[in-house]
Amino acid sequence: MIVTKRVPVEYYNKLEEIVLTIKNPIEYVETAKARRAKYFNTDKDKKIPLKYLNKKLYVIKNNKIFNKKTKKEVIRNNRSVGKPKYWKVNGNDLYSATLHPMLRKSIATKVHEYLYGYAKELPELSSKLTKGVYLSVKFVIFDTMPEDHFWDCDNKWPWTKWFNDTLTEHKKWKDDDIRYVRFSGGTEYVEVDDKKKKKFEFVITKIKLNNNLNNKIND
Repeated sequence: MIVTKRVPVEYYNKLEEIVLTIKNPIEYVETAKARRAKYFNTDKDKKIPLKYLNKKLYVIKNNKIFNKKTKKEVIRNNRSVGKPKYWKVNGNDLYSATLHPMLRKSIATKVHEYLYGYAKELPELSSKLTKGVYLSVKFVIFDTMPEDHFWDCDNKWPWTKWFNDTLTEHKKWKDDDIRYVRFSGGTEYVEVDDKKKKKFEFVITKIKLNNNLNNKIND
């Protein structure tokens, strides 16, 4: 292992930037429409809330629980029934594969559509690159400091991945491989003092290899 303490080195020089700004960006992606009612099955459910075992208020018939007053079957998911289901964007769920592959694909499709609503205004980015000039993509989050739950910058990596894929899908560049994009995946957090100032920035920079470093890199 080699650990070096050095003055910061810039392998590439920045030429110009294009900044795509999304104000009041989404944090959650809808994964299901209004959810259907679910009901208890006293034969299969291991845990039944004690209040539903109160024989003065509820009655069990054919493994179902009914409210004596309303005569209606008790809804198990009464807090979520009729409400959409949302997933908060975080890289851990994608990295650990806790989401079903079909759900991951559905989420990606929805986010691509969301991002393209903004990215469609971008010009084609790779066709005019000259020899030795490439692109870099940085993701910047402007948000207030949380009061308790402090998230990791690297846990926001899906946004850059989705953004790059959106540009490729809609031909805003030829591809996001190393022939065109030499830096991608960096996430920066900038603290703001008001939630109304929350925004995302995707910073696309034209960069050129620092010729003074060519020999040193080749060594």
